Amino acid sequence: MTVERHLPDGQPALNDLTVREWILTEATGQTPMYEALCYVRDLVSEWCARPEHRESFPPLIFNITDGEASDSDEEELREIAGRIRDTGTDDGHSLFINVHIASGDLSKGGLFLTAAEAGYDNRYARLLYDLSSTMPPLFDNAIRDLRGDGATGPFRGICYNASVTELLSILNVGSISVNLQ
Repeated sequence: MTVERHLPDGQPALNDLTVREWILTEATGQTPMYEALCYVRDLVSEWCARPEHRESFPPLIFNITDGEASDSDEEELREIAGRIRDTGTDDGHSLFINVHIASGDLSKGGLFLTAAEAGYDNRYARLLYDLSSTMPPLFDNAIRDLRGDGATGPFRGICYNASVTELLSILNVGSISVNLQ
């Protein structure tokens, strides 16, 4: 995994206090998800510890994966995801959202699932559901709009077998919901 700091327009960052973190990745070989989540834990912890961020909305972390970690077992992933979810600001805990992409899995997809909807045959999808944050009620209306149904929460930050359009909508939910406050 290559990590570089860039401005949203692709220019190298000059001051990391005013720049979002963009992680440039390469999709080849194994899935060192534990290593990646340790990096995210450190990045989020450092950001949340800065006094100028204490009153900010907490970080939103999107993990887009097949869920098949090559460098840890399920308990290690649960532990590191819990540490990420436990970080936060005065406004709340960090939100860890998993987008599960399963090749060859023809199961019906789902967005921001409830506990009643989380019965998966795929063990990696079940694990990612467990790793995901429960979404704060602030997001409920945006999630219902995205899902197109009248489901009631609590919703989990998990997406399973989404289309590309749904994937982009999921990535947008955080900024849309925050702007509705």
